[in-house]
Amino acid sequence: MRPMLVLATLLAAAAANAGQASAPAPGARPGTSGPQGLDINADGLITLDEAQVHPRFAARFGEIDANRDGQLDSGEMNTHREQMRAEKRVRGEERWKAADKDGDGLISRDESAAMPRMSSHFDRLDANTDGRVSREEVRQSRERYHQQRNEQQRQEQSQRVR
Repeated sequence: MRPMLVLATLLAAAAANAGQASAPAPGARPGTSGPQGLDINADGLITLDEAQVHPRFAARFGEIDANRDGQLDSGEMNTHREQMRAEKRVRGEERWKAADKDGDGLISRDESAAMPRMSSHFDRLDANTDGRVSREEVRQSRERYHQQRNEQQRQEQSQRVR
């Protein structure tokens, strides 16, 4: 399952490193992105009305609201987040296996054609320049991405404080 997480994160990192930053949904709280910004009144709960600013999330509201009380608490959000991560891991593992035509557990440049984002970032991902990308190289790329993103967020936060 870990390779799927790695792959899913790789895809997100590739998009971010390509300069595609996610913006808050219109109507969401400033300084937030994704469902985290939906708690517009900052009461720790997300109502269906608040969720409307993120249509895909709102469409799944009923299945996320496990206790059917019309609001999502942190427990329900954590469960939803874990389900989403598990689904991404499964999809990523399926894509990795489908692309890995020779079954060696590595993705060659030719094999990466089945994974367009990986293909477009192949040279950056192939850290040891052996012409193949391993799951470990993807994991390391994800770590570099998170470090860069965290540093950027710290810098942005310090600029806002000034």
